[in-house]
Amino acid sequence: MRQGDSHASVQSIFFHQTPAPPNQVELVPEAEVARRFDIAEIRNMAGKTQSGQKIIFTIWAYAGQDVFYALHHIFLTREGDLLIKREKAVQYLSFWLNSIKLHAPTAPNILVGTHYDEASIDVNEVDDILVKYLSNAGLKKDFAVLRKRGIATLSLLRFLWNDEEVDYLREFMHESMLMSNWAFPEEALTRGRQDETIFFVSSLLKNSTDRKLEQDIASVQSGLTCVLDFSEFFLPDGVFTRLLSLCAKHSGDLSTRWGAPRLAGHQAVIGSDLSTFALEERDNYIRLIMIPGTEAPASTIKTLISMFLGARDAVFKDLPWQLLLQSPRNPRAQVKYDESVKTREAKSRVVASVGVTNASVADFDPFFEDGSLFEDHKDTGSVEQANIPLAAGLKYHIVLSHRQYDADDACNLMANKLRNRGLRVWIDQEAEGNLAEDEMKQGIRELKFYLLFLSKTVFEGAVIMKLETARPILVVHESDPNRPGFANFPAYIDAAPASAKHLFKEKESMSFQRRRYLAEAFYKELIERIRIAR
Repeated sequence: MRQGDSHASVQSIFFHQTPAPPNQVELVPEAEVARRFDIAEIRNMAGKTQSGQKIIFTIWAYAGQDVFYALHHIFLTREGDLLIKREKAVQYLSFWLNSIKLHAPTAPNILVGTHYDEASIDVNEVDDILVKYLSNAGLKKDFAVLRKRGIATLSLLRFLWNDEEVDYLREFMHESMLMSNWAFPEEALTRGRQDETIFFVSSLLKNSTDRKLEQDIASVQSGLTCVLDFSEFFLPDGVFTRLLSLCAKHSGDLSTRWGAPRLAGHQAVIGSDLSTFALEERDNYIRLIMIPGTEAPASTIKTLISMFLGARDAVFKDLPWQLLLQSPRNPRAQVKYDESVKTREAKSRVVASVGVTNASVADFDPFFEDGSLFEDHKDTGSVEQANIPLAAGLKYHIVLSHRQYDADDACNLMANKLRNRGLRVWIDQEAEGNLAEDEMKQGIRELKFYLLFLSKTVFEGAVIMKLETARPILVVHESDPNRPGFANFPAYIDAAPASAKHLFKEKESMSFQRRRYLAEAFYKELIERIRIAR
């Protein structure tokens, strides 16, 4: 049983009753994310199924405020729910039922009425107590910035989290794409904390507004624009929030010289290098708007779609949506991306727009200047050349050592990316089996850099001999352990023979990234490591 405890608007209780399989893995481990209550009476209630399996009851307490809606994917499971609605029940009922349908489509639902509207809570009194509490700790300004802009200092997080499990909670928020490092200066903070690590907590902006920002976005008339359309089902809380978080981090990673992103609950304007774009959430749509003058707008749109797909695959995998392209010549004309692709391939002159009108296929050419908007893996435009000279006696910049059965796809992708950037790459499986041991060792000595791509079977075969010969060595692991052939990182450490254990103590493994917006940073760091290798 999962219980949401809220002093505002909505309370949710989720009831879970399932046979306990052997070696059961919990969705969320104990003491994480929520408060867990072990109640002896609940254990006594547990019965047995006809097959003799014991039924286990557990209770979790979750906050019910809307700021937590972005976490529905964690505690709404496919096993069972008991939902309690309090204030404004009818208004929120559709939202909650849609969210349950998305994350737990087979779960039974029970609607329960309460008397929460009869409770009396003085919110102002609670707020005064909290501000006084934070003032005594010297964190009043920090808290004001958090409430207004969603920017949190590390000192404030440590205080609010009672300095318990801070690193874990930060990692959890980062992995959930609800918090990101904030690379921009915050003058409103206390001077002594302007230089400490600060974070952007995007979910806290949900109800914030910025009239000037809204007007500025509305004034953009001619920028290349596309629409993420969720009207077939609904747009869940957390999609736009995560997109904001990813965009803000990406902007800071590229450069801070263009100034901090302008962010609100449903709008944003973000600049990076020569690209400036706006985001807008309205009803069941998210608009991606390129500000006029942006260099390579199609490439920027492709990166934004890559970010959205990363969030969707991680949290909203079953969420239906489609991409609409807005005509640069007629903002009222929108076409489905798939239809636009088909008409281009058929060399048609017109394409059916959403509604009853047609549009010229040529009007949408700017969207395809960098190839397919969904091509997330291959390089489709120009890329910066690395220009790393090889010392005398070296033939290759890097070898990608891997087990062909497990990691061939990833290493071929990586090889293509590195070759496009001007590096000489040897994929070891291309010649493995054709070289004698002495020839293989000699080949490894002619490399500037040795990369070992971890997989379930990577330590089988001749890899140990290669590791004994190679210097320097870089370890890379698949970012998605659920892909066939891969595992969670501790499994690689367990599988490594004694002669290779040192790799996990001396080397920090890099996480291989396929998504466009993450891959840029991955290859930049990898190439820099190759450049400085000795």
